[in-house]
Parts: sequence; C-alpha cells; structure tokens
Amino acid sequence: MRRYGYLFGLLLLIAGIASAFGYYYNIAASQIRVSVGDRFPPIRVEGLNLNKRQCVVVMKNGCAYCQILKANLDTVFFERPEWREKTTFIAIDEPPIDHERNYLIFHSKENEANFAVTPQMFFLNEQGIVVRKHLGVVATVMLKKDFETYLEVGQVKAP
Repeated sequence: MRRYGYLFGLLLLIAGIASAFGYYYNIAASQIRVSVGDRFPPIRVEGLNLNKRQCVVVMKNGCAYCQILKANLDTVFFERPEWREKTTFIAIDEPPIDHERNYLIFHSKENEANFAVTPQMFFLNEQGIVVRKHLGVVATVMLKKDFETYLEVGQVKAP
C-alpha cells in the first residue's frame, strides 16, 4: 500500500511539472503572435493613437533589461529629441517613477501573456501595422538605424 502512495505522489509531481512547462511554453509562444505585418495592439490601451508612425515600447517595473533599454533610448533621444515625441511607452504593471516619459498604463490578466517578456519594442506605420519588432535590449546603434528607417518620412515598408 505504501508503494502506491509513493507512486501516486510521483505521478502528481510529474503532472505538476508538465503543467508548469505548458504554462511557460504558452507564454513564450505568445511572444511570437505579434509579428511584423500584424496589426498592433493585441490589447486595447486607452490613449494609444494608431494613426501615426511611431515606436511603441512595452516595459515592466523592476525589469533590469527595461532599464538598459531606457538608457539606450535616452542616448538616442539626446541626439534626436524629435524621436521622443514619436515614441509611446506602455507600462504593463504600474507607472514607473520616471517623470520624463508619458506612460500609458495597461494591466490585464487576459492579455498579460502577450507582453510577459519585457522590454518589447514595435515600430508601427500609419495604419498601425508592425513594421519592425524587438524583444529585449536593443543596442544604441541599432536603435538609431531603426528610428531613421521606420520613423522618417518615406520609409513605410516592412523589411
């Protein structure tokens, strides 16, 4: 009898591990859902205007990679301040203590899986179509190139 109890406990442990693996696999797979050519957003954020060419940056408080990306963006914005006006920041948990940026706030359990990995960066055209996407930290050189390519007048095609 005792052997069956251990066997049942082992089966429960295996089922729990498989369930956790499936949950994290779905989160990782959902990051791929929003890709180049798709309409943004998979969420509805009040105040997000999709009728202009822009960069949308999705961040989370306490995210070390988000802090690095913010520092890289500050370097780019120092050289080209007009690009700051074309960038929308979305905080998915709560507003960060950062008064230089205007954050739109988004928090919803049903859509949280789309942005579980932060930071995410999307370049949109005038129709709200994603023309470039980044997951994670982006180097300053790449940021400059992408801002020039996707936000300057005349560049509207996806790569």
